[in-house]
Amino acid sequence: MTAAKIIAIAAAAYYIPWDYTRSRLDYFLRMDRYPQAAIFLTLTALCVLAFVLVPFVRSSLVRVPIAALAVTGFAADQLAWVLSNQNLDTVMIVTLWREQAMIGTATSAHFWPVLRVASWTLPIMLAFAWKPAKPIVLRTHWAAIPVLAFVACLAVVRLTTFSGTMGLPAAFRVPAVTAMTIFADRYSGPRDEVAEGPTSQPKYSKIVMIVDESVRGDFLAINDPNLTNTPFLSGMDDSLVNFGLAVAAHNCSAPARLILRAGLQPADLPDAKERALKAPAIWQFAKKAGYQTVLIDAFAEVFATHSFMSKPERAFIDKEMPISTMPIYMRDMTIASERLPPLLASDQRMFIYVNKYGAHFPYRLTHPPDFLARGADTSDDLDNRKELVASYLLALRWTVDEFFRVLLPLADLKDTLIIYTSDHGQSMLDGGYKLTHCSSTNVHPGEAIVPTFAITDDREFGRSLKATAAMHFGKTTHFDIFPTLLLAMGYDEPWVAQHYSRDSLVHLTGTATRQFLTGDIFGTGLGAKWVDVK
Repeated sequence: MTAAKIIAIAAAAYYIPWDYTRSRLDYFLRMDRYPQAAIFLTLTALCVLAFVLVPFVRSSLVRVPIAALAVTGFAADQLAWVLSNQNLDTVMIVTLWREQAMIGTATSAHFWPVLRVASWTLPIMLAFAWKPAKPIVLRTHWAAIPVLAFVACLAVVRLTTFSGTMGLPAAFRVPAVTAMTIFADRYSGPRDEVAEGPTSQPKYSKIVMIVDESVRGDFLAINDPNLTNTPFLSGMDDSLVNFGLAVAAHNCSAPARLILRAGLQPADLPDAKERALKAPAIWQFAKKAGYQTVLIDAFAEVFATHSFMSKPERAFIDKEMPISTMPIYMRDMTIASERLPPLLASDQRMFIYVNKYGAHFPYRLTHPPDFLARGADTSDDLDNRKELVASYLLALRWTVDEFFRVLLPLADLKDTLIIYTSDHGQSMLDGGYKLTHCSSTNVHPGEAIVPTFAITDDREFGRSLKATAAMHFGKTTHFDIFPTLLLAMGYDEPWVAQHYSRDSLVHLTGTATRQFLTGDIFGTGLGAKWVDVK
């Protein structure tokens, strides 16, 4: 058993990303930050010593939980490297916690990489947890060193706003950052009230905001004539107002959806003041304008929350319609065929917000197994871009084009405005990594390229939308959508320009920078960065 433990330690040491540690030390030395370098080296040595001592602690009550914590942190870092070619840094940990609603889907999507990493890290965990044998058995008080290493990492996370643990061994760094992330104190109180009501009658009786999932704009035929996966939308008349390729606010679902609901603008980000959790949400503006508010959600069960939806925000939603108790590929179709048409046919003024399930990876689960007689040349193989793209195009055909082909003939679109976009795009192995979105290092712009279009009649507001689409095709962003909704609800344009933005889908100045945020929306750590899109 002693030999097994030594082999396990050696195996872990072989895979420890020493380059990550060395690069962090080099950074301190280049910046002449010698005290920080000394502290970093001391913490690194402490974590390494703690990792070596853990498997030899005599008490099982102490050894087993510490071993499980340390090896799990190590394994998580290894999995991050397999999927993204980068270590599990603070930003990724924070993002995973923010996106916890999708962890189950993500795990199934990357089943084989998870299994591969588990196949060699699980034996290490078992060797660490097994009772040590002579000659190397340590009394329980030696466990103070691993505990000290964990506490030291917690202290660094706290004192450096999460950023100071970069480069430390993952065995204690990852659990410390995870613990501090889980217990981070985020604002969860009531939202501010709407300061000013509409100054004119709403432009429409029904306003529908549809936020899709993982739909990349340049993989739709309405934006690329070389493709054929949107035959219905491509054949629509002038009621479809296509703004072309837009840029999402963020490349992760939760922050992108929060920005869309709270109306944050680029100047508000990173959101260190947590304005996204305090400012009036779109529901409040809708209710002040006389709309009944409805949420149709393909992700959440009743009372489940995701994308930073808080209880105070939910209080402004009059009716919730979760769609999550059926096969994934039927959720969006149920919205199109059963949920939306009756709402659009009612006499009541409504603001309807739809969270579609969309084309989230793995793509094969987002459409019926026999849809268009899927061939052998399509798969969700993250090592074969050609087959992956073919699978994705098929998913988009079902989740986007078929959705509207089913919905529009059934829907009463009289006096209705529909605005459609996606939360983020996808990286189809373009960036040299396997993550489809939510990357934080060397992010490919495809993760934020999304479609944006409107469906409406030819009234004045619709003509303004068409004029903007014609003049600024391919120039819009997520940040233009919230002001558009307010204007459609009857809010005063100068007031909207003053408090949010002069840019909207009915009026673009053409001066805004097309960029998206990566990393933690609240600026935790060093990972909140802007990425420009040409």
